[in-house]
Amino acid sequence: MTRAHQSGQRGYTLMELVVVLALVAVAAALVMPSVTRSFANLELRLAAGSLSNFYAQARTHAIYEARSYSVLRSPEPEAPQTLLLVRDDGKTIQSLTLPAQVQLKLEQSRDAWTRDLPPLHFFPNGTSQRARLELTNQRGSRVDITLDPLTARARVSPLYLRDEVVE
Repeated sequence: MTRAHQSGQRGYTLMELVVVLALVAVAAALVMPSVTRSFANLELRLAAGSLSNFYAQARTHAIYEARSYSVLRSPEPEAPQTLLLVRDDGKTIQSLTLPAQVQLKLEQSRDAWTRDLPPLHFFPNGTSQRARLELTNQRGSRVDITLDPLTARARVSPLYLRDEVVE
């Protein structure tokens, strides 16, 4: 007898392996849209948190250094998603780059939005300009950030998925 017959034929047939691979491929295809949506929403939430922290740093610098600070969009055409923290003498203190998939809009007046971001000013007395910003991703999800003019603190809204709210 040959060795294969002595030990009893163990192993899987090619057909069994193909069936298992097909089942794994179907499962991956079913799960992939959910995973990409979750990743896009996570990226949006992280961008909103980073922007909120950036505003908090602008407020902190303005109070402790008794100087005015501004947050403005980078003038560099190759860095349209970069925001700069600039001191009143023109020196750039810090920068924040938002992901390319996240779009930033500013409310100019009630329900009138613009992608042009004018400088947002933070003053030494702890106040700032009023601002309401909207961050959106390619899937239509959005997060609102409201900058309180009296306290210069940013409030981040829950994540909105097209027509529903996710906490």
